[in-house]
Amino acid sequence: MIKVYGNVGCSKCILVKKMLDTKGYVYTYLQGAETMEVAQKTGMMELPILEHEGKFYSGSEALKYVKDI
Repeated sequence: MIKVYGNVGCSKCILVKKMLDTKGYVYTYLQGAETMEVAQKTGMMELPILEHEGKFYSGSEALKYVKDI
């Protein structure tokens, strides 16, 4: 399961969700407290934060990851 942690108005978050939708992936989108918890846990401060198969990717790295899967 893919999890995308984002925030309202985040253009990269919107783009990652659109890319996942286009590719037909099922994912969960979380924001608010969940995003803050994951950011603190991982030390990643750039959104979106994407979690897949136990690994985390943030910002441009998340965009590249989605493009490549």
